[in-house]
Amino acid sequence: MPGTGLWFRRPTGAGLKQITFSGQVPTGSFSLSCPASNVDGLTQVSYPFSTSLDLNGPSLNWLAAGVTTGYGPIDSDAILVWNGIGYNTYFFSASDFGDANQNNVWLDVDTSHQPTSPIEIGKGMWYRKAGVGTTLTMTLPQPYTL
Repeated sequence: MPGTGLWFRRPTGAGLKQITFSGQVPTGSFSLSCPASNVDGLTQVSYPFSTSLDLNGPSLNWLAAGVTTGYGPIDSDAILVWNGIGYNTYFFSASDFGDANQNNVWLDVDTSHQPTSPIEIGKGMWYRKAGVGTTLTMTLPQPYTL
């Protein structure tokens, strides 16, 4: 079913075995919706296109989609990406956060700078929506032509 994710768990001691997942290359745009709740909920998101995702790319209008801005990952929306040993965490900065390169963009929590590399092909992320009763609703354009 398009747009449906799954969890895959291998039993401990199952041994090494190659597992292949396949499907159709998505066409058209992709709608993303991440609601907030009164608990610190996370939405698992997977970028469906076979290309990396630049969080601050020119085709993504986070403000129009309803991102909550702030001064860190506690009061703004946050994205967490597994790096193999922990999470790279990004927050969406307020319009008066710092210099022009730091305002209204995703910033790395550790450096307060824009991410130096995109989210790689095949990597998912967790999206934490701040602001009780708010929802991020965004249409991600197909970044290539088939």
